[in-house]
Amino acid sequence: MTALAMWALGLGVGSGALGAALVLAPRATLRGLAAFPRNRMAGWLLSAVALAWCGSLLYGGPLGFLAPYRRALFVLVPGSVVAVGLLMDDLLAPRALGGLLILAPAPILAAARWHQSPWHFVMSALAYVLVVVGCVLVMTPYQFRRTITFAMPNAEAGRRWGVAALVFAVALIALALGRY
Repeated sequence: MTALAMWALGLGVGSGALGAALVLAPRATLRGLAAFPRNRMAGWLLSAVALAWCGSLLYGGPLGFLAPYRRALFVLVPGSVVAVGLLMDDLLAPRALGGLLILAPAPILAAARWHQSPWHFVMSALAYVLVVVGCVLVMTPYQFRRTITFAMPNAEAGRRWGVAALVFAVALIALALGRY
């Protein structure tokens, strides 16, 4: 299975899980989505993942004249996780989710760049959508809750969005298994 197929499969499974939750238990899922921005545990966990990913990219990348200080990342990254969790805990979860959405497109685009199938443009376009959504979440994290309450004002609207997410998930999984 190619890297592009793995990314499509992972995004499809994630979208499918969210869609299934919205279809099967829309009220509980909407309450969870509304509470997500203030969830400290999710904020700490997502920011730890995002900062660890950034640290690994810095550690493996060319640092030029800063290369002798590469080992300091082993102290700076955990210190950054603690500092971000303590000093920026307000709306940390959507900010950290936005950070992950900004980081994820780089490997997706790297995998799609040389893929032979013309269907690789689907994942390329999705990668750019992820970047835009990630930038919005990092810059204006309160938009997460506003968007959820606007797009899904009741359980029936949540269920319709869940069906759309399931259709999207099936399409991504079909691309992952059949074209990539």
